[in-house]
Amino acid sequence: NEVIAFEGGTCAYYNEEYPKQKGNVALLAFAAVIASLMCFCIGGNDSANSWASSVGSGAVPLATGVMLGGLFEWLGATLLGYGVSTTIQKGVADTNDPNCWACGYCDSNMAVYALGMLAALIGAALFLTLATFSKMPVSTTHAIVGGVV
Repeated sequence: NEVIAFEGGTCAYYNEEYPKQKGNVALLAFAAVIASLMCFCIGGNDSANSWASSVGSGAVPLATGVMLGGLFEWLGATLLGYGVSTTIQKGVADTNDPNCWACGYCDSNMAVYALGMLAALIGAALFLTLATFSKMPVSTTHAIVGGVV
């Protein structure tokens, strides 16, 4: 067993109870597919909430509404996403705790954390898919927070 050092201390011995997450391409690829489904549903649900009245009344053509909706959804996620995720992650999981997470190898807890976050992503994506195709406007932030909790 090797001891892994990180900035600020030393991790516990890695007991290899769970697989290492470094280089886990299968998990990353599967998460990317589920995240793409969630992005599709976020666009279908949030953009529809924002642009339905403008496009439905004929004030904005459908193609323009789709382009503007996509552009502004992307800008919002890019420019404001960090602030939202910083607010949401308070108290959920301290990934800088040197006893469990900081180096990614301590007693394999990062594998459990990664699978937990994947389960939250799957739950939120399925909920958003059902809500979007049922034509129910829902909060995507509440969906992912509910999945994590």
